[in-house]
Amino acid sequence: MNCQDVSIDNLTIQEPPSWTIHYIYSDNISLHNLFINTYGIRNGDGIDPDSSTDSYIFNCTFDNGDDCIAIKSGKNPEGYYIGKPTKNVQITNCNFIEGHGISIGSEMSGGVSDVLIQDCKAGALLNGMQIKGTKERGGYVRNVTVVDCELMKITIFSKLNYNNDGEGAPEPPVFENFVFRNIDLTKANVKEPVININGFSTAGHKLRNVLFEKIILPDNSKVVINDAEKVKFEKVKCINGVKPEFLVAGSMEISF
Repeated sequence: MNCQDVSIDNLTIQEPPSWTIHYIYSDNISLHNLFINTYGIRNGDGIDPDSSTDSYIFNCTFDNGDDCIAIKSGKNPEGYYIGKPTKNVQITNCNFIEGHGISIGSEMSGGVSDVLIQDCKAGALLNGMQIKGTKERGGYVRNVTVVDCELMKITIFSKLNYNNDGEGAPEPPVFENFVFRNIDLTKANVKEPVININGFSTAGHKLRNVLFEKIILPDNSKVVINDAEKVKFEKVKCINGVKPEFLVAGSMEISF
């Protein structure tokens, strides 16, 4: 807490009581060549950058009982009014064996921006690459780029059934400016949507400005879009060369 210029590397860390590496109000944190094992541990997050700037996470392996990486910035009115965002997070060359997801949120009330996820391999993650919050959170998530990765699912959640204790922030969050490019989703389970993105129904708070480019999905895939605007799909196809099934509600300016 309240640290600067810290490097943690070449360690195996396992069996924590809850979150494993959690840093808050800190700057220039480098985490690399780590193996974090919390398999089967409730709330066993791997790494949680929280209201911090300039995070570099690379060459790490995760086998976790909850989120592998969860980028946060406080929750509800506390996080909203303190207003210390998490900015400039780079996650590269990591291997996610099992866990709930590579996540932003759900505690993101102080804001999260400028996140790069590149050259990562995600195995059996419950929610895949996910951005999550509720209307009570407030804050924002913006400027997220995910490129050159192998993933199992892409999800953006705006309704969750946990952690809405206490007073809410005065307005819903804003989710905007996301790029997903050159993503291999071919190992996904097609019994549920492979891409499932959702904004908030409140005026001015719909998910906006999202680009999916050069995405390959398994055959018979479904893509769900709710409460979004200005979402573009370019060269998004199934293995057999056809487009996935698109299910769109409450959205506008969607191009395929």
